[in-house]
Amino acid sequence: AIQMTIPPGSVFKTVSALALLESKTVRIDETLHCQGYLHTPDRLRCYAFQRYGVGHGKLSLASALAQSCNVFFFHHAPNMGPAPLIDWSLRLGFGRPTGVDLPGESRGVLPTPINIESLERHPWRTGDTRALAIGQGSLAVTPLQIVRMMAAVANGGRLVTPHVAAELGVSDASSSAKDDRLPVPEIGSVGSINPATLAAVRAGLRQAVSDPQGTAHATVKLSDITVAGKTGTAETGGDRPPHAWLAGYAPAEAPRLAFVVVLEHAGGGSSSAGPVVRRLVTAMDQLQLLGRRRANVAADKPATRPM
Repeated sequence: AIQMTIPPGSVFKTVSALALLESKTVRIDETLHCQGYLHTPDRLRCYAFQRYGVGHGKLSLASALAQSCNVFFFHHAPNMGPAPLIDWSLRLGFGRPTGVDLPGESRGVLPTPINIESLERHPWRTGDTRALAIGQGSLAVTPLQIVRMMAAVANGGRLVTPHVAAELGVSDASSSAKDDRLPVPEIGSVGSINPATLAAVRAGLRQAVSDPQGTAHATVKLSDITVAGKTGTAETGGDRPPHAWLAGYAPAEAPRLAFVVVLEHAGGGSSSAGPVVRRLVTAMDQLQLLGRRRANVAADKPATRPM
């Protein structure tokens, strides 16, 4: 969770969506027609076109997020430029440690016009902006960075410092006190986010699961729990299978917990990570961690908590 640094694929489009809206590159109600590829059928394509030979049709930002349309982000990313995308990546904690109270945390890799030559031996190009917008290129993240980003979307822009211990008891023989308490790191902020921007991004994440056209609908949707999420199928190069990602939060209408599932070289985010997310959210609900009232749980029965 804190040391594995791999490309996130389309999960990162959540960051790109925030950057596109907050930079005013895209309006919430603006639409784009996806034919399945940007210019030519042999490159800059959507997964749907690669697999089925079709495009997504007319899409808004929310539906592009829900259906994971590469073309939407390929088209708009150069108009935005790298600066807003990198700015929002940094605000949401990428390219630096989260500060979790565990040793050996990786900071990941956030490509920028400053470090791109050391990473890829060429100056920053339009293709690098497009690759970053869909979570590819030299970008490498940890699962903890991704779930932290999802939590910030769910909670309205607060960047939580994750921790394992609620408090640390430190014994000091030279002190009269047997136990000093070290406070948990404070919660930060990603900065001001337009409420309409958050609403649009949250709608896209919710549609990814609830809408039949959403990439996570077939494997994640539950009849009684609303889930918001984003799939990612991160290309790894060569003949190796992609990494399967799925991150989000639940319940979508009143978030309590953020989650991430990543399976290395396991294939598609929906087909491989989706069933795991479905079981995970179900287990969270059974443990009464989602804040929902359950008709089949006696009122006087204490909530079960994981150890």
